[in-house]
Amino acid sequence: MPTLRITYQVLPAGTDPDSCEPSDLETRSELFTFSPEEPVTDVRGHVHEVGPTIGAMNAAIRTRLGNGDEGIILKARRPDDDD
Repeated sequence: MPTLRITYQVLPAGTDPDSCEPSDLETRSELFTFSPEEPVTDVRGHVHEVGPTIGAMNAAIRTRLGNGDEGIILKARRPDDDD
């Protein structure tokens, strides 16, 4: 199962994203484990690993947020990748 470290900011419920500065938002970096995705084969027959979709990452973040809060993904990396 692939694990990603996702860094995201928390937009509180009812907050207009255009009315606040990114520096005013709480930033979190957490590990998330996802179900494996099926590998994709390109037209040349090369097989590529595919990570989770943005929708899957947003859904995982929502499970850790308060009711109505929204996560804004800044980056997603394998835990062993250097920044």
